[in-house]
Amino acid sequence: MALWDYPKVDKAAINCSLAENKFHSLFQEVNGFICRPSDPDKGCDFVIELIDGGRALNWHFQAQLKSVENIKVIEGKLIAYPIETSRLGYLLRSNPPIGLIALYSEKEACIYYDFIEDIYKRVIDRHNSRDWEAQDTVTIHIALDNVVTLPNLQGIHHKVSQIHKNLRQLVQSKGGNYGLPIVDVEPTTEIDLNDLKTIKKVLRDLGLSFLFHFQLGMAKDRMLTCIASSVVLTAIGFAHHWLYRK
Repeated sequence: MALWDYPKVDKAAINCSLAENKFHSLFQEVNGFICRPSDPDKGCDFVIELIDGGRALNWHFQAQLKSVENIKVIEGKLIAYPIETSRLGYLLRSNPPIGLIALYSEKEACIYYDFIEDIYKRVIDRHNSRDWEAQDTVTIHIALDNVVTLPNLQGIHHKVSQIHKNLRQLVQSKGGNYGLPIVDVEPTTEIDLNDLKTIKKVLRDLGLSFLFHFQLGMAKDRMLTCIASSVVLTAIGFAHHWLYRK
């Protein structure tokens, strides 16, 4: 460029700014998120942290944002969009594997989204083989109903939060078996309903009345199912011992 030339601000740059501004306006502190740009960008655009009750939780998920001039709709309900296969793989390798791919529609000035695990399952279902994994790009599909709105933001927050809670319970319960550090930095009243030892301890400490006093619904059913399974296995063990005793 010559001395008298001016830097160009092209349409792509403008649309990129519009997309980022829209994204930040939604994933902001008042809605329960701290949205940070991933700099340098090596696989995702944003790393987002959850806030709960004014507390920054250090629970994160990643997001990839794309600006689309004209969305392509198929089957009357899905947006089709080609994305770099390596980007999808990068997001899927996060731990836990939870994240978003978001599409900013320039025409509607709104953001469509879906969770990476759901996108991945949809890609698997639409291909008869795994050959697409070696391609440079793969077409993903996002439901037209998945628009980032305040109610959907609450759903995103809840799902990501629950996955992190489950991961924490899993690590606390089984992590030592895999050489993972076990650090309990805060007291918790959560009960791991997938761990039989925890259920036994709760019942031993509080008694069966605990189940019915709090009316845990599905949780109660899961606990009782787990207990019943243990009783059945114990009964089978006794029966086996009785039948084959010498």
